[in-house]
Amino acid sequence: MGIFTDLLGLIDLASELGAAAVGLNPLHHCFEASPYSPSSRLFLNPLYIDLDVVPEFAGLKTAAMQETIERLRRRDLVDYVGVRTVKWQALVKAYEAFCTSSNPERRSSLERFRERRGAPLRRFACFELLRQRFGCPWSKWPDPWRAPSDALLDRLYASNAEQAGLFEFVQWLADHQLCHCRKHARDAGLSIGLYLDVAVGVRPDGFDAWSDQNALVPNVAVGAPPDPLNPGGQNWGLAAFNPLALRAGKFATFRHVLQAAMRYAGAIRLITSWGLSAFTWSRTGHPTAPILAFRSSRCWRSSRKRVCAVSVLSSVILAPFPRISVTRSRNGESGRIRSCCSSAPMGVSSP
Repeated sequence: MGIFTDLLGLIDLASELGAAAVGLNPLHHCFEASPYSPSSRLFLNPLYIDLDVVPEFAGLKTAAMQETIERLRRRDLVDYVGVRTVKWQALVKAYEAFCTSSNPERRSSLERFRERRGAPLRRFACFELLRQRFGCPWSKWPDPWRAPSDALLDRLYASNAEQAGLFEFVQWLADHQLCHCRKHARDAGLSIGLYLDVAVGVRPDGFDAWSDQNALVPNVAVGAPPDPLNPGGQNWGLAAFNPLALRAGKFATFRHVLQAAMRYAGAIRLITSWGLSAFTWSRTGHPTAPILAFRSSRCWRSSRKRVCAVSVLSSVILAPFPRISVTRSRNGESGRIRSCCSSAPMGVSSP
């Protein structure tokens, strides 16, 4: 499997060929192999971390993983479960070494990362901690944890700070390495840099769905309308967001997804035009029984100042959604997202 260090080499090749960008599949946090069915579009997949450049990792031989790695490399097809398992074991060893012997500069860097990401990162760490503890989808967790209060999560985090810190540490490593790739692309002269895909949705048993339950329609999955190849339509098994709840929240859920992608990207692509132009809702467990269809009522063009222009869907039943535009400053260091339902810009910062 490719890792972030491989991406650095690809950036060099792209620069030599005069390319403006390097396009990538979604880098979202996933439970399984497909990046198009992520647990979270706000956090990164640890599979892409290069452990060889992590100072706290002692190496495969020292970690007694060499034999397992060689066996995985001999497979004809990628064993995603095997790779994920051994990668996580290595990350755990790196974190244990970090906790006991890391230098002050590295510790300060992690603390600054925690401060920048704030409550969402702590919430993510708590979710992963609970997922390990219960070993089942969050809908089957004990009642207090299916929809916990902030106070309850704060107590969980405080009483399990070291265990929860593992998940923050892993996200810090991924963020640091991907930010390095972004900077390398800029230094190499790629005018756009990284061109990132954003998955059309998230799985209903993942972090985003658990963390933002008020924005979802329960027991409903997103899919595609019928077409000549699929007369019955498609059910992608992704969580269905409630348009009214998104609108009431000034599209914070959607804005955060864009912010997470644009932290590293010069351009983003929202996977499949159906994600914002047309889709169906189906009852969970009924793959070809759509109960509601949506289609965009308006598309609009981007201006020079916009990195991307997003046509936000509206329903044949519900009121039209506002337009949302994403802008970045000339030096690419900051961005704003503006919703046409409000005259005030909604600030977004990207490193």
